[in-house]
Amino acid sequence: MYYLLSSLKSAILPLSEQIKIANFLPALDQRIGLEKKKLDELQRFKRGLIEKMFI
Repeated sequence: MYYLLSSLKSAILPLSEQIKIANFLPALDQRIGLEKKKLDELQRFKRGLIEKMFI
């Protein structure tokens, strides 16, 4: 098992790059949350329009 793991090659980014990525992730999570909220609002709006069509 160790042989298999030791034969794998992976690139390790410099610490400065790792820090940049780590600092960027919370902003990305926040953006995803905002986009999900917009999607929910648009879906509610769509449901409302569809209901009005059939009333």
